[in-house]
Amino acid sequence: MPFCTNIQEPEDRFDALLENIEIVKDQGIEVPFRIVDIKKGGFLVKIEGLYGYVPFSRMPWTYPHLQCWDFAFPMLTGKSFMGKVYSIERKKNITEEGAGFIRVYVDATSNLLTKTDLFRNTDYQGVVIRKMLHGAMVDIGCHFNWKCGSLPGILPVSKFPDSESFRLCKPGQIIGVRYLLKKEQGLYFEKDDYIDLHTKYTGKTVSVKVYRRWDGSLHFRVEDRYKAILPVTRSIYGEGKDWIMNTVKDWSDGDIIDCEVLDVKSYTDLFVIKWLPENDFEKNIDKTVRVKVFRDEEGHLDFVANGRYKTEIPLTKAIYGGKILSVKNAMKNWFDGKIINCKVLEADLDTGQYVVKWLPNEELKSYIGKLVRGKICISGDGYRIFVEDKYYAKMPVTRAIYGGGKMQSLVKNALKNDCVEDKIIHSNFEVLDVDPYEQFVVKWLPNKKLRAYIGKTVEVEVGINERGVLDFLVENKYKAELPLKRSVYGKLDLVKEKMKSWTNNEIIDCIVLDVEPYTDLFIVRWMSKILDKIEYLPKMELPDIKLKVVGKINLDEMNHRFNSKKKTK
Repeated sequence: MPFCTNIQEPEDRFDALLENIEIVKDQGIEVPFRIVDIKKGGFLVKIEGLYGYVPFSRMPWTYPHLQCWDFAFPMLTGKSFMGKVYSIERKKNITEEGAGFIRVYVDATSNLLTKTDLFRNTDYQGVVIRKMLHGAMVDIGCHFNWKCGSLPGILPVSKFPDSESFRLCKPGQIIGVRYLLKKEQGLYFEKDDYIDLHTKYTGKTVSVKVYRRWDGSLHFRVEDRYKAILPVTRSIYGEGKDWIMNTVKDWSDGDIIDCEVLDVKSYTDLFVIKWLPENDFEKNIDKTVRVKVFRDEEGHLDFVANGRYKTEIPLTKAIYGGKILSVKNAMKNWFDGKIINCKVLEADLDTGQYVVKWLPNEELKSYIGKLVRGKICISGDGYRIFVEDKYYAKMPVTRAIYGGGKMQSLVKNALKNDCVEDKIIHSNFEVLDVDPYEQFVVKWLPNKKLRAYIGKTVEVEVGINERGVLDFLVENKYKAELPLKRSVYGKLDLVKEKMKSWTNNEIIDCIVLDVEPYTDLFIVRWMSKILDKIEYLPKMELPDIKLKVVGKINLDEMNHRFNSKKKTK
């Protein structure tokens, strides 16, 4: 066994050692032992000339995690403690005279440790026994040669000089710490080369990142590291308190603001900050800011820059030149919540309002020549086209684009005929040109995939509207038309008679004759076994009948006789 004393010398030698250790055990005498090695679940020790074993649970102190002993062991090797023997095992090997082993178990929980006082802002040496997300656990018991036992404490992340020093900190490493205070959770340290935050930051301007949680609450981090609070009180902001309060409500997650550090709470490193609107406001002049569009039910537009400043976008030729019409047309299509990039021209600190110029999106030029997904929104007033669900597009139906003839007329008819009712057509478009102010020029591309249906049999659902008119749907999504022509059916009367018996939601089999490329309208022919049998009955050969002429008939004379008999009756 790993913590046993092997018997290889004369037996009386070990009998003496065994007798001595048994006396120690029976009388409960505390004897010193020295830590030699670490084993699974405990330490291998040397006690009274024999090897013994001290479980971690019977050491003078405990750690919250067994792995902490592994990291503290290098500082415990060779150190002596007092303990009692609570169990002895001896076994002889019957095959070899004098061979066997002795196993001694030691309990050190009764070891009396020396008490010591820790002084604030005093530096101590400690061993890192655990590393966590929020900091490191450091045991400074090694500073007193373990005579005071274990003195573990927390070294928070914020108490490291920088993030790199925390990243390089590893369990088992010996570091210098400065004692701060003792709480219910334990001791608190800071790194010995740590600079006092109160001295370093108080009265200075710092960059603060805003975090908005899922519940809408705001949290702040100075330099994206230290926690901070931003009290909005009249004693700090004076008469501008109400404006500050309303502005803070509009801040978004990820916003960066400039603040003055009023105080840093000792031992918690909590910053008390004051927002500097003048710094944050004026520094954006001639810079690009993100502006959010707000559109009310009446179509009126309002703008807010960086989530907190009211913004005005004046439409003048002095700003936009000859592109002012394109800007006006683009603004008509702005939706509530849209984000645009603008350049700050002026900043009025009294009103807290920006005057900005909308910047064209030059990146949209990369769309030219590509296929994009879009939709045509059709209503009684006409139609509007949106590309990628956010950019307005115009679609000129000209001979130069569609080649004239049938294709041009199909596009016109598709748009004109469908404008009777509100609907949305999702389709593919080719981008011909892009105005920098977010207006696309596109060409409507027909759905070529539907042409594969031509000549195939499909299931068509029959629908009956309120006026009793039949509607047809292919695969429950494509409209269909069933033309009643003799050139299609032959027995047209029979088809019309059968259609009167069709019910709502009835499924019929049809063959696809054609698919209109832009309207996705299926032209179908009803397939009926009864109809096909009648249409394709074999022609019967009738015998020739010869008529014999007996005489001539005078029709005028017959009519005169018929009328005379009618009057007589």
